[in-house]
Amino acid sequence: VLPEFNHRARILARSISQKKPTFELEEGIYLKIKNINILVEEIDRPMANFESQNVDIVRPDYFPPGADRLKHITIFDYSNPQMQRTVVADYGYLVFDAQREQLIFNLFDGEIHEVDAKDYTEYRRLRFNKNVFNVEASEQVFKRAESGSRGDREMTIAMMDAEVLSYRKKIAETDSSLDREIAKLVPQPDSVANWLTEKSTMPEVPEMTYRRSGARAMRQIQATTQRMKNQQSNLDHYNRQIYKYQVEIYKKFSIPFACIVFVLIGAPLGIRARKGSLGVGVTFSVGFFLIYWACLIGGEELADRQMVHPALAMWFPNIVVGVFGLYLTIRTVRETTFIQWEKLPKFLQFFFKSNE
Repeated sequence: VLPEFNHRARILARSISQKKPTFELEEGIYLKIKNINILVEEIDRPMANFESQNVDIVRPDYFPPGADRLKHITIFDYSNPQMQRTVVADYGYLVFDAQREQLIFNLFDGEIHEVDAKDYTEYRRLRFNKNVFNVEASEQVFKRAESGSRGDREMTIAMMDAEVLSYRKKIAETDSSLDREIAKLVPQPDSVANWLTEKSTMPEVPEMTYRRSGARAMRQIQATTQRMKNQQSNLDHYNRQIYKYQVEIYKKFSIPFACIVFVLIGAPLGIRARKGSLGVGVTFSVGFFLIYWACLIGGEELADRQMVHPALAMWFPNIVVGVFGLYLTIRTVRETTFIQWEKLPKFLQFFFKSNE
């Protein structure tokens, strides 16, 4: 249920950003879309939402009713390396055109400044009352048919197992490719022996030919070495992905199992609290929760860095807290104290040992 919920929540957020393109705009903060930087000083946001379906949207006098009103707009256009363009407007409206896959700014009362990148003396300034500025936003288009891509927290266990299997197949293929590359660089012993025995019978060749052959061999070695480095980088990436998915797989089992672990902790602490040692119960409860949380976060980080196996990283918090839980349960059943309070400092004895 949770992976599907996470996936649908991400899709919904993407849909909202399309229906309300100014949803991603923030006052006084630059928004970068490809080679366009956009700055809006003030945004008036009415309650109504709008998604354009109007074929006449490119008219300069067009703006949707209920759309957000943008004030003091500055657009830096770096799409043309030969020309630096800056568009400034007092106010305007932003609309997303799904058919053309564009963000359309309907601007009013502004100027366009253009400077030749090769000759800064070539400067032009155009004033306008109404203008339209289009920004290509194909990556902003939400297509439900292509919404199959999921993050690791949006996948079920079966999906992640399939991903792990696919990465292991890629690792096997890359290992085979590396073996072939190494075989090219390191000749077999038999071929080396044959070459040494036949060297005396080799015909004389010009020195220039030797040099060219040596340079060609060096280039081949460098190219092969680079391919091997790339394949090694791919192997590292595949292993990181496997660890990442395995962490999520084991987490889906270890966190539900933590309910049993915390029952072992909570039952004896609850009995102790009913007997009057409320300070002991509260302190131990918070302490064990922090221990579990620290072990879980730390284990996940170590597993993502491939320093610890994912199974150990995700089950270690349950093991640690579970051992303490068994200890507390046994001590409670035997009606003995958890800790030798007389060995603690006096201020701790006063805090913990109430009615002990």
